[in-house]
This record gives sequence, C-alpha cells and structure tokens, in this order.
Amino acid sequence: MDRDAENKKKMISKHVQVDFKDDLPDGEVVFDIKHEMYWQELAESKRVELEHTLEENERLCKLREKLINENILYQKLLEEVDSFVEVLKDMIQDSPDNTGIDVRDVSDSNDE
Repeated sequence: MDRDAENKKKMISKHVQVDFKDDLPDGEVVFDIKHEMYWQELAESKRVELEHTLEENERLCKLREKLINENILYQKLLEEVDSFVEVLKDMIQDSPDNTGIDVRDVSDSNDE
C-alpha cells in the first residue's frame, strides 16, 4: 500500500510545444495579417504626426530666433530713447524759462 500511495503522490510535469498555425482556420490567419496591417497603419500615422510636429517645431524655432532679434533691437532703441530723455531732462532743468512768455506780466491787453 505504501507503494501505491507513493506513486499517487509523485507528480510528473511535461511541457509540450504546439504550433497552432497549421490547425487554425483561414480566418485566424487573416486576423494575423490584419493585426500586422493595424500596426503598420498605426506606425505610419505616428510617423506623419511626428513629421508635422517636427515642421511645427522648426517653424517655432525660426519664430523664436526672429523674436529674440527683434527684442534685442527694441532694447537698443529703448536705451537710446532713455539716454535722449535724460539729455532733455537735463536741458530743461539747466535752462531758464525761455518760452518768451513772462508769467509775471499780468497786464491786460484790453487796457490800451
């Protein structure tokens, strides 16, 4: 009896490799082809998206470069205008009121 119990307790594991392609109906093979086509179409659509993204990126890089150059130009102009304003302020502060109008003259022109 011990022998029967030992034989029952022993488990044997076997691995079998099976190729189902020969046994599958034709519909399953078509599925594999469609599956492959799906991935090809997906890859192509992603390639097109990446191409458009690259073009947009290049356009934005050119625009950025243009804006940087414009910014540099406007900064130089601002510096020139600031220095001009400072010169004008100095001139206004240093010079007496030479407008030709005497503010202290309150004579009425109708008195004549």
